[in-house]
Amino acid sequence: MSTLAESVMLTRRVHDCLVRRITVCAIAAAMMPGCGGYPGSDVPDFASVKRPQPASSTTALQMVLADIRPPGKTPYVVVTPVTESTFSTGISPEAIVGTYRGATGSDPAHPPRREDFIPGPRFTTFLQNMVAQHAPDVPEYQAQAAAQRDGWLYIVDGRSHARAPIAAEEDVLGAFNVRAGTIVRDSYRRNPHYALLTADGFLALHETLKAKLLAGLSALNARMR
Repeated sequence: MSTLAESVMLTRRVHDCLVRRITVCAIAAAMMPGCGGYPGSDVPDFASVKRPQPASSTTALQMVLADIRPPGKTPYVVVTPVTESTFSTGISPEAIVGTYRGATGSDPAHPPRREDFIPGPRFTTFLQNMVAQHAPDVPEYQAQAAAQRDGWLYIVDGRSHARAPIAAEEDVLGAFNVRAGTIVRDSYRRNPHYALLTADGFLALHETLKAKLLAGLSALNARMR
């Protein structure tokens, strides 16, 4: 048999093998959603999230606005949930929720405006890492996972829980995959469209997550002394 004929036969075998694998996966997907991945969709849909009922116990973070007036430069406002007593010894970049450019917190003529808010990237990363680590241990989230059995469990900001039954995409922090009623700990997907500040105010977290966040930020600030 010529080399060309052998190559053609080998190509056909490979093609037949691929067809069989695709067919088997398609049949399995029809019987059990999520063939080769998580049950159901392997991508969370952050734009169609129903708010949990009843709503989770959430409280807003109390923010401190600190005026920063660099000599010869545009003043700005730093937003942080840590107390002003720590400013004299420095503040960790992770504790800066964001800044208002060209505004001052003490001047009524130039109040901070939402459109001028610039989110703090280090805080955002710290927040999302904290959610990924500690949310699976929250009993309310565990109960929601047990009730829904499979799919995605969404972590929803509580600042506007009394409004529409469908959460705005900017209010969804992220999602965990749920299998057989259990949160898959390492499955967290952060929502890139989550906003630290909306028309409803700054973030409001589950009380447990809020406590973990503030404790972590306090520990980081303590290292600045």
